[in-house]
Amino acid sequence: MGSGIHVTIDAIGRLARRELPPEKVLRIARHISECGECAALARDVTSLGDADDLFDVEDLEHPRVDPDLAAYVDLILPLARRAEIAAHLETCERCRQDVADLERIRASSARKTPWLAYAAAAVLVIALAGITLWPRGPLRSVPQPPRPRSAAPVPIATTTAAATYDRPEWQTAVDEARRTGRVPRAAILAEIHASPETLRGNDRATPAKLDPAGVVIETTTPRFTWTAFDHARYVVSVFDGDRKVASSGKITTAWWIPASPLARGKTFTWQVEVARDGKSEIIPAPPSPPAMFHIIDEATARDLDDARRRYPTDHLLLGVLYARAGLESSAREELSRGGQAPSPVPRAGSLRR
Repeated sequence: MGSGIHVTIDAIGRLARRELPPEKVLRIARHISECGECAALARDVTSLGDADDLFDVEDLEHPRVDPDLAAYVDLILPLARRAEIAAHLETCERCRQDVADLERIRASSARKTPWLAYAAAAVLVIALAGITLWPRGPLRSVPQPPRPRSAAPVPIATTTAAATYDRPEWQTAVDEARRTGRVPRAAILAEIHASPETLRGNDRATPAKLDPAGVVIETTTPRFTWTAFDHARYVVSVFDGDRKVASSGKITTAWWIPASPLARGKTFTWQVEVARDGKSEIIPAPPSPPAMFHIIDEATARDLDDARRRYPTDHLLLGVLYARAGLESSAREELSRGGQAPSPVPRAGSLRR
């Protein structure tokens, strides 16, 4: 498909209905990822909504496919939990469909269609870019007005084979991502995305950008940065709830790294006191939301280190694990890289104990 030829509504519809041969799947998916006009058309046609929604948000009222529905199908749930899910299935078509899919997978676990092998990673990246290939309703016919091209296209991953892992939780997570074409958004992200406050009066806060804010991070010694002001001195304060756990003292640089590591598995709030022209103010200040971030826990950090060491080229596995941890930028980067088949399962005795 040449760069001057755009994807048609019919092609997007056939892609969504899985009616295209594998070679066309990758060609069209790659074009959509690189063409802002066609990406916008695909969003319109498939009725996803806002292209800034990078990850699907799982409805917490529904039992999760992993582990709840999988355990339900395998008949290993406690009786009380099984009864709860059975009652939910009586009124929920979506979850009944998930159970039916799981039962088909269990009945024929070896079945892997060529279409899925070719398109799984491509579909995941498109979903992360804000496009879903499984529309919730019938396709709409829409015109194709000119649209601005994307400034930062997401490349298509081209993973060519499915790996088998000796860690069941990894296997389940990757299989689910391949089956649904979606990566669930980590619940912690909703907790650290604070909403702006509503203020009365005419006072306006000084605009300022702080980082990290609204994100999950891996390091315990983050580099704090903020908007610089002329002839200013700063004091950075980091809080665990109401307790101050770190402070920079007075500094003149618009960045700071704590000398001691912060605790893992916790959510922190931080602020900067800015002193200039004989006055002092705190940023961020209302109506801007507080600057919050979360550091992954020790178990998650070990899992990620293990996966990176054992499967350094398995971008699908790494992307799924990053997404589950809430590390969205790392997940998006891995899922857009692709290009190499996942590493095989290490031989017995080859793992570092």
